[in-house]
Amino acid sequence: MRGEAGVLLNEHRVLTADTAYRWMSVPGDRGCGGADGSVVRLVGALTDIDARRQREERLRHAALHDTLTGLPNRMQFLEHLQQAFNQNLAGVLAQVRRAVL
Repeated sequence: MRGEAGVLLNEHRVLTADTAYRWMSVPGDRGCGGADGSVVRLVGALTDIDARRQREERLRHAALHDTLTGLPNRMQFLEHLQQAFNQNLAGVLAQVRRAVL
């Protein structure tokens, strides 16, 4: 943050007194800087976004799972297949590089 001006946004989880986690958002402004370029003051607010994050997770689950059975759907299968392919391809390319060197 040293010498940088502008907006910052941080989303993180906070452990509450009843040992539950809640998602929080901290939008802010790195407005005031000292003569040496250091940050002197941050201006922002802490916002509870737990309900929004829960809705996003429900939507993500609905998009990737069958509503009747709860099993992963074709889209999730294809995403996992693509990830496996990419990881395998990266491994093969690394082996080829080592063999060539």
